[in-house]
Amino acid sequence: MTAEEIQSRDASPSEKHGFVLHIICFPLAATCLIWTFVPDEMLHSLHITYYAPKEWAILAPTYMHCIFVAIPLLYAAVNILSTPKIDSTLTIGGDSFSRGPPSVSTGFESILCPETNGSSVPEIYDIDVSIINRLVHKTQR
Repeated sequence: MTAEEIQSRDASPSEKHGFVLHIICFPLAATCLIWTFVPDEMLHSLHITYYAPKEWAILAPTYMHCIFVAIPLLYAAVNILSTPKIDSTLTIGGDSFSRGPPSVSTGFESILCPETNGSSVPEIYDIDVSIINRLVHKTQR
């Protein structure tokens, strides 16, 4: 890439947002470090009297890390609790849940690979157990 191509290329929105976030984070980090390490007397001499207690310099990152670890664990727990038990009647599928192939013919190819109507992925459906048995045991009627 030449220098003119680089200068003429417009930045994507994610690049712009990343740059703004990068610019905002440095003053915030500097302010946090100053607030953490500068003694209270020096802050009072600069007429800065309203600020959070210094213990939050340790508590806030600790809470953020705990939440970062807890969210995936809670998400997994909620999913496990919302899944019906294995012996529940809700796990039995009926006619409303299972569908046959869109076009049934006698050959295996037309059943297992139906027409895609110009799309690259065929419609999803359930294959009958008798067809699976015929394919596995290589018997054809």
